[in-house]
Amino acid sequence: MYFCQYDEFISLIYTSQVIYIFNKYRRDTLTENKKLLGKRIKQIRKNAGFTQEKLSELIGIETGSLSTIESGRSFPSLVTLEKISQILNVEMKAFFDYDTSITIKDMKKIIVKNIDKIKENQIPYIYKYFEGLNQ
Repeated sequence: MYFCQYDEFISLIYTSQVIYIFNKYRRDTLTENKKLLGKRIKQIRKNAGFTQEKLSELIGIETGSLSTIESGRSFPSLVTLEKISQILNVEMKAFFDYDTSITIKDMKKIIVKNIDKIKENQIPYIYKYFEGLNQ
């Protein structure tokens, strides 16, 4: 009973921190961070030679729950993230090292997705930049 209350308390603190940190960002940013975190967890898990089934079993969650985390549909609780880091033998900060997890293909998708958000006064400068690439 005490352990469950501790887990719930830690999860509550983690959730509060996540809400505070991401409150200043748009919903798109939150979704993107979930995807990046999930992608990074998956990458580290595969590099360590674990299947989703084995890692799920070791951390005590359903395989489907790990799948939703890795696909970026949900954030893991702090307790779950800590268990994953211990089993995979990495520091927790390794999960937030996004620079190595974003590919050129993903960068292109982000640029295309946000093209309509460019301010009108910025368009001539961006156009000239791309025009210079074609010469």
